[in-house]
Amino acid sequence: MTEDQYARRALAELVACVSSKWAGPIEGLKYKTLAYRIGRRTPNGEGVGLGMGRILAKMGWMLQQLEADWGRRIPHIQCLVIDKAGRNRDLPADGIEEFWPNYRHLTREQKEARVRMEHKRILAFGRQWYRVLKNLGIRNVDAAIKQRWLGQTISYWVVSPNVRYKESTVDAWRRASVRAQAAFMGWYPGDWDHGKMGPKFAGRTKRGIKPGDIILIARRHHHEPQIVGFGVVRGEFARRIVGLKPPESFGSLRRLRPFIPWTGSPPRDVPIMEAVDHIKALVQLHPDWNDAHGKVCDWLDAQLKNRRPSGAKGERTNVRASSRKKSPPSAQLVSSPENHQLDYKFQTSAKIIHAKKVEAELLNGYTRWLERQDRKLSAVKYNSLQCDAYEEDRRNLIEAKSSSRRENIRMAVGQLLDYAFQGNKKFGNPHKAILLPREPGPDIVNWLDSLDIKVIWRDKKVFLDNANGRFT
Repeated sequence: MTEDQYARRALAELVACVSSKWAGPIEGLKYKTLAYRIGRRTPNGEGVGLGMGRILAKMGWMLQQLEADWGRRIPHIQCLVIDKAGRNRDLPADGIEEFWPNYRHLTREQKEARVRMEHKRILAFGRQWYRVLKNLGIRNVDAAIKQRWLGQTISYWVVSPNVRYKESTVDAWRRASVRAQAAFMGWYPGDWDHGKMGPKFAGRTKRGIKPGDIILIARRHHHEPQIVGFGVVRGEFARRIVGLKPPESFGSLRRLRPFIPWTGSPPRDVPIMEAVDHIKALVQLHPDWNDAHGKVCDWLDAQLKNRRPSGAKGERTNVRASSRKKSPPSAQLVSSPENHQLDYKFQTSAKIIHAKKVEAELLNGYTRWLERQDRKLSAVKYNSLQCDAYEEDRRNLIEAKSSSRRENIRMAVGQLLDYAFQGNKKFGNPHKAILLPREPGPDIVNWLDSLDIKVIWRDKKVFLDNANGRFT
């Protein structure tokens, strides 16, 4: 922690003290007590009062700058911090003279009168103190924040999905994180250069990642946030996961349970760009003194607390039959449960029924997968035809097939191209993808890529794509 960060914590703690005593009188805080409350402690847990004067001075300068911007006076709340002993016992130390000229030359009676007058101003300022904190981007102190300051709870981290600083492999690393439910670090645990990011990620430093911390796998890309997912760290670091073939060599990994894949954007009131406004492989968030970080961490906590079951195979389906009413003469959005039009030609009715069941379960699972990320699927009708799924916010047009065989994929290609052409005037040029029960071979993927059509497939309990998370 820097002194500037401690100054922000100190201001939040002093405002909390004032807010608990609106009716007065206000009681002062000893330097050592304030130091303890803001987490400035020795290894034995005692508050470190030495140097708190500099921290309070930084806080005063911070308020002076805001005062100049506002054009109105802000009371000197730092006067609530008092000496334990000496000639200024139970009064502010002489260091406050920077804000109260000639303070050290006053008599004790004059100092006491000056303090009483400032206490009245501090109380009269009332709830404007909350406005001060808001303008400075400082969070109000609550029990959870105090626990963080005292080191009694979790830390929050952002890990970049660009594990080896190679843009061409970012998509593969994203799929590896989703498949393995893990975060990866390119720097090695024994590499003490590069800001100690390798050892810190592996938890080999005093303030590194530990079990129970929360990791957000995300980065800033083309001035936009790009999220892979987030989860709670389980166990110590590892160097490999059985059955997982990583795209490249890497330093270490941390397993995340639970893990929530997330490729959408958080709600608008969650300032995610503040959390990824960097180019480092590993960054710690500070929800205790940074208001933007606090909102991001609160959102992560809420999502992990209210975690819904995944859209895996075997879940119950809720599929209604397609409407038999005559379709309108133009493309229009309809609800996704009425989107199961299957154009298969099999030799037996049993095969047709099986194909419908596989496709319905696949599409239902994929719908649930997106719902976990607050994303919604609908469908589009084109005269008498109807696509399987359409995500309006991202303009994702999707056709589901029950098999990864070439003849099924060829049919999906024709359907996607036809739907995209018919709906172009109303919906523009969509992003096209085929939803399959398993990953197709590289020859099919390359062929589809040449047509600007991507692939979505189920991998055990997760859904992956080859479009850097656009569809998943």
